[in-house]
Amino acid sequence: MLFEINLKSWCFAFLVIVSISETTLSQIRSIDFANFTYTLPMDLRDLNSRKIRFRLNNGELPVVRNKRRIIDNIGVSLGPIVFGDVTGDGREVALLRMSIKTGGSAVPGIVYVFTMNHGHPTMLWSRSTGDRADRGLRNVVVDHGRLVLELYSPVGAMGDCCPVNFTRTIYKWVGK
Repeated sequence: MLFEINLKSWCFAFLVIVSISETTLSQIRSIDFANFTYTLPMDLRDLNSRKIRFRLNNGELPVVRNKRRIIDNIGVSLGPIVFGDVTGDGREVALLRMSIKTGGSAVPGIVYVFTMNHGHPTMLWSRSTGDRADRGLRNVVVDHGRLVLELYSPVGAMGDCCPVNFTRTIYKWVGK
């Protein structure tokens, strides 16, 4: 009889934890990242400009060209969003992939990591990526509580178009 009581108590506690966890997990998923304002990573900021933020509308920031068709401002496009816990606090973060539209054949990117802080999305980390075979973004995922970033490698590539190798970097969150 004592065994049955402990089993029932354990099941009840488990159900409560699952319910709390589902509420926490869904909070970041409610953010409309397709219509959102972002801060550029430091290495992408123009030192001659005060512009450090950009806003996506429907997942896009169009390329702006001047009268001579020369690009005045690059464009940005939101890619797939991955959710998972990389901070170890039991709450999901959002991993965002973005492609930068240069107006040419280059396809650099940006990776953002957002969490929720007091009901508002807060950027934890951002990183620019290279162009295709020159450290371009291959994949970003959550694996066993760690952020896994895969970038194409120029080693063995037959030009920027054709990467054949990639590097995988695994990040473990150790701060707040």
